[in-house]
Amino acid sequence: MKKRGIGRISGVDLGTWAVLTEGSALASVAIVPYSLSITGNTLERINEQLAKRGRKKLTQAQLLGLSFVQGHVYFGIASAIGMLLGEPMGIGPIHIKSLLAGEGFAMSGSEAATYAASGAAAGIGLMALDATLFRSVREELEKKGAREPEVWKSLLACLYGGFAEEVLIRLGLQTLLAAGVRALLKERAVPPTGALMWPAILISNIGLVQATYPLPGRWCPLHPLLWPERSS
Repeated sequence: MKKRGIGRISGVDLGTWAVLTEGSALASVAIVPYSLSITGNTLERINEQLAKRGRKKLTQAQLLGLSFVQGHVYFGIASAIGMLLGEPMGIGPIHIKSLLAGEGFAMSGSEAATYAASGAAAGIGLMALDATLFRSVREELEKKGAREPEVWKSLLACLYGGFAEEVLIRLGLQTLLAAGVRALLKERAVPPTGALMWPAILISNIGLVQATYPLPGRWCPLHPLLWPERSS
């Protein structure tokens, strides 16, 4: 692939970063209706919490705009980390990059089918856990005002789980952890071995739990608007 631009950063690199960042920022807006539903929050309730803190009320457009801006910050950083550290290790965003470079989709049909089947199986497993192991938790949340979101809200939320979370957790956090372990072990295998990746996968999945509610409220000033009880 021919390199262009400043230093080792090509136009394809910038395009890939833009796709990852913009797509994730849009997904962080798409999940807002779902987030409000599962917490039982409304814009009126959010504004009540803001008034108690001496802050101005928000319109719906402002709330979505704040989520969009925040998405650019968090996912822009995660995308940059994943590309700068991941590509030398062979775990960068190769599929998007190959499409933008005009090289086609760098994944076989069998690989795509395997990934799709694995994702579907994981989803079914989570639904089963939701209806059994976590049933009492769901009932407790419903008593506190949380409710099952409408189908359209759940479909919009899939954009966050399927794209933005992957950028934040897999590409950003997991790559950063893998780079750290790689430096400690002084390993140079490309792609990294399982001994290097498994600690990164384990820790990043713990981070995924924290990021289930779009970006942990205690880490940033914007999303606590959606989670007033968690951030009070």
